[in-house]
Amino acid sequence: MFNRKAFCALVLTIISILYSPAVSATEVHNAFVQKNWPVKSKLPPSLDPGCIFDPRIVENELKITSTKSSSDWYRVPKWLAGVWQAKSAELVSQRNLKTGITEQENYHYSINETAQYGVIVDKLGQIWQPLYSQTWTENEYKEQPYSRRTLYLTNKFLKSDEEKISFETLSLNFNVDKANKKILRRWFAATHRMLVRNSSNTFERRDIALNFEDDNTKYGIESTNAAKLSKIDDFIQSQHISPELKQSFEHFASKRKLQ
Repeated sequence: MFNRKAFCALVLTIISILYSPAVSATEVHNAFVQKNWPVKSKLPPSLDPGCIFDPRIVENELKITSTKSSSDWYRVPKWLAGVWQAKSAELVSQRNLKTGITEQENYHYSINETAQYGVIVDKLGQIWQPLYSQTWTENEYKEQPYSRRTLYLTNKFLKSDEEKISFETLSLNFNVDKANKKILRRWFAATHRMLVRNSSNTFERRDIALNFEDDNTKYGIESTNAAKLSKIDDFIQSQHISPELKQSFEHFASKRKLQ
């Protein structure tokens, strides 16, 4: 049976090693193998390539009882607050950890992505965003016959300042055929994401990910992707925040003495 809690705990430990400047990707790969990978068997057959993609089946198999949950929040730097859009991205490099060979680099592709940063303002005027986990995203690729569906299993804020902000995430990803909705490929990704301010109206997003399928960590792929996002709207606090989200922030704020 897939032990999601053990899986998440292990990957977050390994990803913290991955981005230590003194540790190489090869050492990270070896750490995965030595750590007695908890996924003892492959994911259920219902999630195999060739099956019809259904997010409800995924959630059931991974024992996810609710989606878009949030128990933690992070402060959004003033420069990041607002609505942003990206139209293109770049696969900077893709390296096979088994062979050490860089398989692809400098590949540009089209995306259509909108991201909003900032939900609630506290009494001090600070802007806050929930750290969503167990939530889905979808990306369409104009040049490809598939779309990508991503389920974020964990989402951890690392640090921020006036020029950058960083996170760690663990996700399960599916490439889904646009025509027949069948799964073409599925894999896990442990990702370090950094948002770096370029100007008042643009920032760069850089993702460094360790991608692997089930327990086959020795065949992992390390990839780096980048995208430039442009601001399309300033931050305005929504007047339609759900009661659950308000309650989540009030609980968080009371612990942090923000209210």
